[in-house]
Amino acid sequence: MKKKATAAEPETMEEAAAQLFQSFTQPPKEKLEDWKVRYPNADFLGVVIAGEFYVYRTLGRDEYLAFQQSIPEGVTTQAVEQKLVELSVFWPEDYRGDKIGIGKAGISETLIELIMMNSGFQPQSPSIKL
Repeated sequence: MKKKATAAEPETMEEAAAQLFQSFTQPPKEKLEDWKVRYPNADFLGVVIAGEFYVYRTLGRDEYLAFQQSIPEGVTTQAVEQKLVELSVFWPEDYRGDKIGIGKAGISETLIELIMMNSGFQPQSPSIKL
């Protein structure tokens, strides 16, 4: 009995993610290249959350400090998180304002965790005793 030909199995997590991402609507390559020119020191990353593909960028230290200083006193944590998502998430392009509020509850929180982790605010591995 002949086996059906199947796609090559991914050898790394990156390959598996790339295969998964291909099944989702993504920004045109020209847009991604434009974003990279506008933010040359940022990393742009893609992630699938709740069945949708998101592209976000990392934040630099000076930019993060300026963001913190721009927050007026008395602003809610939710409003600050929404502004951080609007600053860092590039795809879907309409993931702004009300769309953040009416989306699934954990999407913006997950994006914030990823933005902060990949911007260096959280370790990506446990510390080890030397």
